Amino acid sequence: MLSARSASFVALVTITLLAGCLPDYFPRRKLRVSSQEHLDGRWQLTRDSANMMDGYLMKTLEASFIDLAADGNCNVQEFTAGEDLYSGADTWKIEDESDYGSKRKFSLLHIARLGERGFFSLYFTRRDGKIILWQYHGDPDGREYVEYERI
Repeated sequence: MLSARSASFVALVTITLLAGCLPDYFPRRKLRVSSQEHLDGRWQLTRDSANMMDGYLMKTLEASFIDLAADGNCNVQEFTAGEDLYSGADTWKIEDESDYGSKRKFSLLHIARLGERGFFSLYFTRRDGKIILWQYHGDPDGREYVEYERI
């Protein structure tokens, strides 16, 4: 028979192992970028994102991109926002935010539409040492993301 202390330890180890097998419904994808990050350049839709949206918006890798200039200006080409596509000259800036009162900060890239009210927002994450811009595709619980990588 196990002592109460041993039983608690076994239960803790079991719960920890099982929790590692459960899907991560709220992954920590949101990254905080430093001011030293050079974000200017062309950001192109990733192959996985284009494949996910094939038939939905008939995207190709080359057709959808974001050009960020160091001076805060940008150009979007067939940028996906919900069910719409946008193209044109805009401006961009980075702001830090937190989720629902959390102290954990993350960065958002805001693209403001010139001559219009409103803006688009993209989050940052890192994959294979590279920064990726992303936004949710549909319901956030669906864990589908539209991603752009710098080329």
